Amino acid sequence: MKVCCLLTGRGNNTLKDKNIIPVLGKPLITYPALQALKVIGKRNCFVSSDDDRILNSVLDLGFNPIKRPSEISGRHARHVDAIFHGLDYIQAVGDEKVDILVVMLANSATVKSEWISLGIE
Repeated sequence: MKVCCLLTGRGNNTLKDKNIIPVLGKPLITYPALQALKVIGKRNCFVSSDDDRILNSVLDLGFNPIKRPSEISGRHARHVDAIFHGLDYIQAVGDEKVDILVVMLANSATVKSEWISLGIE
């Protein structure tokens, strides 16, 4: 069974740079990213954004970047469109179908790895 994580974060939010704003010395996006890595591992963790700063902020953790096209990135874009775009990308570059896609928001700093594991189970 193939399990992947898709961490999503959009640039140009109402709160400027909210996904990469420093919280206790690290970009906000780092917190959910680290929890996902504990459960899923680097090979199957991806980050989707229209903002290069968001994509670059988790590259050193091992996340695979997915540049989101402008037509699904604006203020009125639907999150589900970003999820489908990410899933299509992941399956196109991978060698097998994704059975479970764990979707996480870049600004969800309080998510725990135990919760991710329970969700997968």
